[in-house]
Amino acid sequence: MEIRRVSLIAPRPTVPLGASHYLVMLLWGLPLLGTILKRHGYDVRVFFENVKPIDWDFVYSSQVVGFQTQACTAHRTFEFIRQIKARNERVVTIIGGTLPTALPEDMLRHCDFVVRQEGDIALPDLLDALRTGRDLRQVTGISYKVNESQVVHNPEAPLAQDIDIIPDLSLVHGWLELNRWKLLWRGRLQMHIVQTSRGCPYACSFCIVPMMFNAHTY
Repeated sequence: MEIRRVSLIAPRPTVPLGASHYLVMLLWGLPLLGTILKRHGYDVRVFFENVKPIDWDFVYSSQVVGFQTQACTAHRTFEFIRQIKARNERVVTIIGGTLPTALPEDMLRHCDFVVRQEGDIALPDLLDALRTGRDLRQVTGISYKVNESQVVHNPEAPLAQDIDIIPDLSLVHGWLELNRWKLLWRGRLQMHIVQTSRGCPYACSFCIVPMMFNAHTY
């Protein structure tokens, strides 16, 4: 299939989440993946609902739409996928993040593919396979349905070795337009994030991190 344009979306939480009511802060994953896909030649735009309303004209003109999904954003993700599929059933929808890694089969009730754990390698490889017609069984780190009763979980993708890629924040719709003084007037703060490592040396039973990055490793 032809893949030229890709939209990556982080829906806003449908329940209060920590300091989300006054912080305007990006999640690291989508700007990073957008930067990686841009380097592969795709026309990419990243949307955070808490930054600026989604440009639906761009999304509807995309061949692939991906979502970074948490428990607090899952219902809105599913709502958006129904909305997008109603406009064009051929759009490929992908869900990734901690919740999809833990519950890929539940996510596949709503989307075409799940990217488990990190997407640095798996996402561009999946798009390349779709674009070239390569066997999906060769793509590590993804889950997908063969039919309504059969789900395939490919082997895990190798952990990313290069975590020094600096996300291109110009890909984030509206981020560079934010005015800190106007935000302060509205009682909100713009916050940047920095990545220094991934993973954790511990393996707490209540934590999702060991599932995302393997236990006991940085």
